[in-house]
Amino acid sequence: MREAKAVIGFLAASACQSAPEVLAPNDQAARLSGDGVYVAPLWLSEDFEGSHERSLSGGTLLLTMMQTAEEGGLDTAIARDDVPLVPVVEVADALSVCFSYDVQLEGEGRWWAGPKISVGWNTEAGEETAGWYETYVVETAAIPPDMLEGQLTSFFGAQFIGTTRHDGGVYRHFTFPFSEWQQFWAIRQDYRVQGETTLGPILNLWQDNGLPSEKRFDGVKVNIETYGPVTGTVLIEGRIPPSYAAPPELECAFP
Repeated sequence: MREAKAVIGFLAASACQSAPEVLAPNDQAARLSGDGVYVAPLWLSEDFEGSHERSLSGGTLLLTMMQTAEEGGLDTAIARDDVPLVPVVEVADALSVCFSYDVQLEGEGRWWAGPKISVGWNTEAGEETAGWYETYVVETAAIPPDMLEGQLTSFFGAQFIGTTRHDGGVYRHFTFPFSEWQQFWAIRQDYRVQGETTLGPILNLWQDNGLPSEKRFDGVKVNIETYGPVTGTVLIEGRIPPSYAAPPELECAFP
């Protein structure tokens, strides 16, 4: 049951290169700037206790952290601020991101990682029920896919909405109302720590199941979230194209 509380607790709760960082939740000063292209945002839950240090070099982010509280966690990622925003319906089917994760976290807490998508973020947040959408593609996690799916269905009443097959694997999709928005989850059935995720099939299925096509696609980031007591390091490498509507082919080879 502790495993279930770890993931569920963090969901319910939901840059500077010196260390350790002491920042309020959602503090804009937490955004790291790399080479002028990539940034690394940071979100801390109100219950976070411990320390964290990050460094960003180009599209590579190193996180060192210690979270001691039973509840609380953090969310950090590689992202871009310079990509023109378009409605969801105008996002290209070929849009993809590249990722590589080296997660060396120990402890009773949990984590999950992969592309994280925002739709109608910030200016629409809280203006209406389901006014914005914070959505997850899980490529790897601390617990197996069936256990993660079981937690979503048991604790949130998540509804299974179908599967997509692409990028050499199968993704099972779920949705449920959460706070003032609707969450969508795509969970890869054979976890991997490196590769390319094509977002077109995922977004198309989500639009068929309630994600509004006319809302603004606010972007995708190569993300990790943690909850509960964990200690260790995470190395993330990411590639995000300069256009969501007409993305060029990405070079996904990592050193």
